Amino acid sequence: MIPIENAQTIPKQPLRTLLVWEKPFVRMVVLVALPMVLQNLLSSSLSVVDSIMVASLGDQTLAAVSQAGRIMFLLQLALFGMGSGTSILLAQYFGAGDEAAIRRTTALGLQIMLVISVIFFLAVQLFGHQLMGLFFRGEDVAVRELSLTYLRAVSPAYLSSAVCVCFSSALKCVRKATLAMACAMIAVALNTTLTYALIHGAWIFPKWGVTGAGIATVAASLTEMTLLLIVTYWGRLPGAIRLADFRFPGRAFMGKYVKLVTPVFLNEFFWALGVTAYALVYGQLGADTLAGVALFGNLEQLSGAFFFGLMNATAVIVGNTLGKGDFARGWLYSKRMLLLTVAMAISACLTMTLLRYQILAIFTQVSPDVRDIAAQLALVFMVVAPFKALNSTNVVGILRSGGDALFTMLVDMLGVWGIGIPMAIVGGLVFKLPVHWVYLMLSSEEMVKTVLGMMRFRSRKWMRNLTRDSAEAAVM
Repeated sequence: MIPIENAQTIPKQPLRTLLVWEKPFVRMVVLVALPMVLQNLLSSSLSVVDSIMVASLGDQTLAAVSQAGRIMFLLQLALFGMGSGTSILLAQYFGAGDEAAIRRTTALGLQIMLVISVIFFLAVQLFGHQLMGLFFRGEDVAVRELSLTYLRAVSPAYLSSAVCVCFSSALKCVRKATLAMACAMIAVALNTTLTYALIHGAWIFPKWGVTGAGIATVAASLTEMTLLLIVTYWGRLPGAIRLADFRFPGRAFMGKYVKLVTPVFLNEFFWALGVTAYALVYGQLGADTLAGVALFGNLEQLSGAFFFGLMNATAVIVGNTLGKGDFARGWLYSKRMLLLTVAMAISACLTMTLLRYQILAIFTQVSPDVRDIAAQLALVFMVVAPFKALNSTNVVGILRSGGDALFTMLVDMLGVWGIGIPMAIVGGLVFKLPVHWVYLMLSSEEMVKTVLGMMRFRSRKWMRNLTRDSAEAAVM
């Protein structure tokens, strides 16, 4: 296939090219997408095991840890926003073979991520009680105190998470996803083992309950950070930044970075803030509802492991191709990844829905009412998930990979703040509907995003080579 410089001049591609994959593309999917999917799947599976152990302490503890985790979720999405924006440039610089630019970009991203993590850490240490007060009704005092205990125990992991996200993103963008997966899996396995030991006082460990769950997360995060640094520097990979890379990279480079990454960061942060607002609404529906939502989150994680792995892989595959200036191949690959994502999402959701009662039955210490709430949410998720999967791959994996950061920010903000949050408030606080109806109402944002996102995808206006000076034009 001959590289084509202008996205608007790509000739029509026969249906056969979409369905029949050549060996180089299959190899790319196996090397890039498969490790990411497996990493997410194993991580989600062990996360379910962690939830089982936390749930063994009772419904209130499950609700408390879930709500405290919203702060970590907000931080992770802020870091993911920085990592995702940085990865757009990293993937294209790798496609262009510019290792010096890869190091400068990684160093710049690391500095900003560390600043964000320090801000979150200090906020939790100084204002943790006030933050947790937002997530519960006034009468849920015991649950709020449990939540605060866990929050302060887990907060040191905020700092190491910045390093993990930065170096993991760099490894994935230079097609070393298997190394990132191995580091993450070792950390997740350690987290699961220590969670069991520190919650129940197994072997030589003390019995620390919910505090032990937080300490286990800190130990696992520090382990992952150490392993990522070792494999990056031992293997002398492109992301192995040097002291010289922390110097000011120049106004032109800095301008390109800020112009591209800022919308992505704001997108993820305010999207996460919106999703956290959903949790505030759930918090007003009672402790049982919170526990049911937390329990449902395990099914959601297992189903989403497939298409979130494909989302990240798509960003790397399409970004590498655009960085080479091969727009025709980039257009073909993006269509293939969309098709693969939808197929896997439907299969995964059908499987999880059919097995929902069997999976929920594992949580023996949780009350039947809580399990029923989770099962009802799972049915709604089966309808919504294909739209979520399509939007994730299209908006994050494809449109952003070409630098279309401003459009993706606007469509996400419209979805969450213009549709999702108003629907959650009306359904949960005004009409006081059951939580599965509230979830269905707020998920209507996904349908709107699908229409807008696919219109943008078909326009091809998102296809740009960001490694060239000419790519500093506006996104829209």
